[in-house]
Amino acid sequence: MLRYQSLVLAVCLMTVPLARGAGEKKGDAKPAVIAVFTFDRPLTEKPQGEQLPLLAPIAPASLRDVVERMKKAKDDKNIKAVVLLLDEVDLNLAQSEEVRQALEGIKAAGKEVYAHVDAILTTRSLALLAGASRISVTPTTIIIVSGFNAESPYVRGLLDMIGVKPDFLTCGEYKSAAEMFMRKGPSPQAAAMRNWLLDSLYDSYQKTVAKGRGATPERVRQWVDGAVYTPEQAVRQGSSTACSIARDFEAELRKNSART
Repeated sequence: MLRYQSLVLAVCLMTVPLARGAGEKKGDAKPAVIAVFTFDRPLTEKPQGEQLPLLAPIAPASLRDVVERMKKAKDDKNIKAVVLLLDEVDLNLAQSEEVRQALEGIKAAGKEVYAHVDAILTTRSLALLAGASRISVTPTTIIIVSGFNAESPYVRGLLDMIGVKPDFLTCGEYKSAAEMFMRKGPSPQAAAMRNWLLDSLYDSYQKTVAKGRGATPERVRQWVDGAVYTPEQAVRQGSSTACSIARDFEAELRKNSART
């Protein structure tokens, strides 16, 4: 029976007996091995090997550790598929992209990638899972696929209230680091640069998710515009594959693995 480990991003192996072919005796069937990655806490940028055990006895997994394990799963001939179990994923866009590229390598090696979401499916986790062969969500999963936004503090008003006059020297229209002290809001140039960055991220996101889910960027834009969905709605629109509890997901996984 598959056991889900509680450690952060722990990797466990699941063996699935394959059907015997003609002429094969009982006991000759080789099991299919599935690597299971559990995402339930944030990833760090610092590898585990660089931390002192006495100071960090239960260290969170690092991005490099996860990517390296996925690469090993890709090259291991005994591993037939990879499973991702997600609770509340707290990965930034850069981390999601690195993990997604590792998953693309696994699929390129001819192995399936299955995902099951238990708590919440967000914009960033959809980018991570977009290329999975199957995305299953529980009937109670919260699905929020919203757009991108950015915030910047501006404290000039506060400084004026306490009698502080900021004095900075900047070089060029787009050098906006000092604006938070010098202005009560962004300059037109700073606002234009921020919007350009957000538009670029959004365009890249649409293309990434569209490629993974076999949809068009325009279709992904519609998903984002809708923002909040029930699991059943997500399945109908195509952002998810199935709505099922963990037990049914495991049963389907065993059945699919037995066919390989």
